[in-house]
Amino acid sequence: MVGALPALFGKLFLIGYLIPAAAILLAGAGVFDLHMESGLYALAKSVVASTDEKVVAIRVGFFIVVVWVFAVLLMASNLAIIRSLEGYGDANPARLLKWRTVGLFNRLSLRRAEIDLERKTKGTLPPEVVIEERRILAQLGTEFPEREDLVLPTRFGNVVRAFERYPQVVYGIDSIQAWGRMQALLGENYCTLLDDAKAQLDLLVNLWFGGVLIAALNVGLLVWSSRHLEPAVWASNPQAWIALGAAVAAAVIAAKWAQSAAMQWGVLVKGAFDLYRGDLARQMGLEIPRSVEHERRMWTKVAQTMLYRLPHFADGLTQYRPLDPPRTRRDDAGKSPGGAGR
Repeated sequence: MVGALPALFGKLFLIGYLIPAAAILLAGAGVFDLHMESGLYALAKSVVASTDEKVVAIRVGFFIVVVWVFAVLLMASNLAIIRSLEGYGDANPARLLKWRTVGLFNRLSLRRAEIDLERKTKGTLPPEVVIEERRILAQLGTEFPEREDLVLPTRFGNVVRAFERYPQVVYGIDSIQAWGRMQALLGENYCTLLDDAKAQLDLLVNLWFGGVLIAALNVGLLVWSSRHLEPAVWASNPQAWIALGAAVAAAVIAAKWAQSAAMQWGVLVKGAFDLYRGDLARQMGLEIPRSVEHERRMWTKVAQTMLYRLPHFADGLTQYRPLDPPRTRRDDAGKSPGGAGR
């Protein structure tokens, strides 16, 4: 689930892509300079110290263009990078750690079941057990999907899947199919909140990707130096190992912070379905039933219509169409009647 693409010269693009692109390129230049004595930093120093304004302008302009192009590539790869951090892909090394997230999910689910059994047998629970139960329910609700078979290999991936599954579990809405239509109905202020949260997430995800990229580059150059340089960089230059450790640490920290940023973005995504699903239903000519159980049935038929493109699924929505569709009118205050979804 992704948001709208940011403008290539706007604040969101600057935060989410341009800043991490500059950081990645500078770090990569530092790694090359460390291993191969490329002179990139000496060149940068000469540019800063130069008194020839034309030379400075040309070289700084060239650097800005390179950073901007790389930032555009990061934006184009945004979905693939996020899915990599989530743990998707058969070749993704994160899949080897899936047993950890599945194990944590099962431990939490088992403890929840034990508390339920204790409540049934004893009738009441000690206050500390009630607090523990609420903590477990909150963790399962915000950090994991509802079933073991939906658990992903990474904590970040499970946070994202948890809020993606929220509309499906609560209302029966397929969030992936409905999100594009939902975005068209969101208020301007709400879109701003969503975009800002997504920009922060993109910043951290791209910094994670940069850390992984720089670490892989460092390892590759260490291997290359061991075969082509004498003495090899890995043996003669401890700074190379410090750079490798720094890149790995940056990737780990960015991934951890991205998990928190995903939670904040997820709160807004869930809120969009809570507040605007009524508007979505009205735009589709439907009326949300009073019963939540019946509402789930309605949104299930909507999802089937969107996904399978078969008329008989759309025919099943007839019972949810109001007998007297409301006309578009304006009340005395000059505002359209009706508000957000129920």
